[in-house]
Amino acid sequence: MSPEERAILRRLCTAEGHLHAVIIMLKTGKPGDEVLHQLGAVQSALRLAGYALARHQVKRSLEAILCAPCEEERQTELDKLKDLYRWLTRAPIFIQEENL
Repeated sequence: MSPEERAILRRLCTAEGHLHAVIIMLKTGKPGDEVLHQLGAVQSALRLAGYALARHQVKRSLEAILCAPCEEERQTELDKLKDLYRWLTRAPIFIQEENL
């Protein structure tokens, strides 16, 4: 696992911990404003993981395109980039200029 992938995994584990806290807060009857604050932390952690994962995939695809020995492999990576772009444009939570 690359350092980037480990960082993404850490972010997802952080989101998991925050989500667990939200569930416990709801089960124990915590006030809604406290639960919403914690839910915001879940969303933030997921958003950061999404940014990192998108950057990582773009980097991997570009490296593969530049190093691929045949046209078919380069085209496969270009198709992955197009699919990623389509997905990102449908998931505006991950769109942020400075992160892509």
